[in-house]
Amino acid sequence: MDLSIFLFRFFGYYLIIFGLAYVFKQNFLKNAVENYYRSPGLILITAVFTVILGLLLVLNYNVWEFSAKGVVTLLAWITLLKGIIRLFFPYWGEEFAASLVTGTGAYITGIITIAVGAWLLWNGYP
Repeated sequence: MDLSIFLFRFFGYYLIIFGLAYVFKQNFLKNAVENYYRSPGLILITAVFTVILGLLLVLNYNVWEFSAKGVVTLLAWITLLKGIIRLFFPYWGEEFAASLVTGTGAYITGIITIAVGAWLLWNGYP
C-alpha cells in the first residue's frame, strides 16, 4: 500500500474516533486533562512518545502541496511540535487543552476533527 494512502486512512480513522470522543465523552476528557497535568511523569512519557511519532512521520513523509498529502504533512509537523512543546514547556497548553474538552469548544473541536478525518478517509479510498 502506498504510504500516502496508509497515512490518509490512519489519520482519518484517528481523527474521527477522537472527534466523536470530543462530542460524546466531554466529562471523561475533562477529567483526563485535569489529571494529566497533575502527573509530571505522564507528561514526560507522552512527550517522548509524541516526539518519536512526530519524527517518524516527518522523516518518512514530508510532502508540501495543497492537497490531502499536505494536510498529512502538516499533521506530522504538528505532532512533532506538540511533543517538543510538552517536553520543554510541559504546562504551557493546560488552559488551552481544558478549553478544547469542555462545552462549546469540545463540540466545535469534535466537528472539525470529524470533518477533517472524513475528508482524509475519502482521499484514502480512491
